[in-house]
Amino acid sequence: MNESSLYGISPADLVAGTYELAVQEERDATVYPWNRSYLVGDNPAGVLDRDGTDIPNSALIRTAGRISQSPRKIASWRIARYHGTVIFGGYMIDHYGHFLLESLARLWFAVDNDLPIVWASGVNLQDYQKDILTRLGIDLGRMLFLKKPTRFQSLLIPRPGYVIQDGFHATHARFLSCGDVSEPSDQRIYLSRRAFRSKIANFDGEQQLEDTLSDAGWIILQPEKLTVSQQRQIFASSKCLAGIEGSAFHTAILCKKMHGSIVLVRRPEQNFNYDTIARVKKLRQYNISDHIARSFENRKFLSIVEPKKLAEKIIENSRY
Repeated sequence: MNESSLYGISPADLVAGTYELAVQEERDATVYPWNRSYLVGDNPAGVLDRDGTDIPNSALIRTAGRISQSPRKIASWRIARYHGTVIFGGYMIDHYGHFLLESLARLWFAVDNDLPIVWASGVNLQDYQKDILTRLGIDLGRMLFLKKPTRFQSLLIPRPGYVIQDGFHATHARFLSCGDVSEPSDQRIYLSRRAFRSKIANFDGEQQLEDTLSDAGWIILQPEKLTVSQQRQIFASSKCLAGIEGSAFHTAILCKKMHGSIVLVRRPEQNFNYDTIARVKKLRQYNISDHIARSFENRKFLSIVEPKKLAEKIIENSRY
C-alpha cells in the first residue's frame, strides 16, 4: 500500500468518493485478535498472510494514520484453524460513534451473502450494536469473536466504506440508511450532553444554554437515554436538531432522509467527520464556532462561552 494512500486510495479519490469498494481475498491468512471492546490503540491486531507478513488493508487506519499495530509473526502451533470462507469485519469497538463509522465500515459487502464475519477486536455485542446490525440486515449469528490467532482457508477483506475523517462511499451510505422515511414535524430539538460523562470530553455551562432554548420552545433531549430507533426517528423527522458536536450526531448516517436541518456547535479542534457525513448525505448543516473553550489544566474539560448568545445563534440558524 502506497504511504500516500489509505487502503490503496488516493486522498483526492477518498474525499470525492470515486474509489472502488473492492474485496481482497487472502488464502490461509491468520487473523490476530485484540480481545477487548474498546479502541484498539497501539495494540497488535489485524491480519497476517500465509507467510506471516502483515496485510496493510486489514489495519484500522484513519486519515491521520494507522491506529492498530502490526501483528507479530506467530508460531504455527499457536494458531487455530477454520475451514471455509469468511468475511473480515474489522474491529468491533464499543463506542457509539466509532462503532457507526469504523466497525460497520466493511459490512456493505456482508449484506448480500450469509458468510461468517470475523473480527480482529471485541469479545461480544452490546444491545445498541445488536439493534443496529439487525436493522441493517446482518444476522447476529454470523459473528465470530476470536480468543486466539486463527488461520482461515479463505479470508475476504472488503475495503472500508468509511475512513475517518474524510472518506464516505455512496454505496456504503446507502447500506447504512435503514428504516422507513419519517413524516416531518415542527419540533426543534437540542441534544444535551449535560448528564453524559465522557472519557473524551465533558462540558460546563450547558444548563444556561438549555434554559434559554427551552424558553424559546425547544425540546431538550439526552440521546443516551433513548433507543437507537427513537434517535433515528428524531433525526429523520425534526425541523431542526442542534447541539455540541459529538457521537450522537453520527446517528444521521442511519437515516434514509432528514427533513430538517442540523445546527452544530463546533469544538476548538476541527473534526471533519460531521462535514463528511453532511456532504455525502446532502444534509443541511450549519456550523457555529468560537463558543467552546478548552481547559488548560485538563483538556478533557471544555466550557461554553456566552451560553445565552450561543442559544440566540442556534435559534437564528434554525430558521434557514
